[in-house]
Amino acid sequence: MKTIRSTQLGGVDKTKHLAAKIQAKRKEWNQLETLKSQKDVAEMLGVTRKTIRLWCRQGLLSYKPSYEVVLIDLNELKAWLLNHNSEKVRQHAKKLR
Repeated sequence: MKTIRSTQLGGVDKTKHLAAKIQAKRKEWNQLETLKSQKDVAEMLGVTRKTIRLWCRQGLLSYKPSYEVVLIDLNELKAWLLNHNSEKVRQHAKKLR
């Protein structure tokens, strides 16, 4: 990230710039709150981690690799569960409420 010196920005411009940076960080943190590990998702749904990994490998669940952990967005997971053909899988969505 490029460092901006206070002399490069006027008072109002600097405030707007900092506000935009804060807004971006808040959005990033809010998104992190909905991301859970495969282990956490498996525990929430009452299935094995192997099942979660299988769903990810088959492309049924979207995921985001992060360091050594695979993160799953709970909002996307809930939408996928609710729209699934199998009633057994749709029942898992109730556990996320």
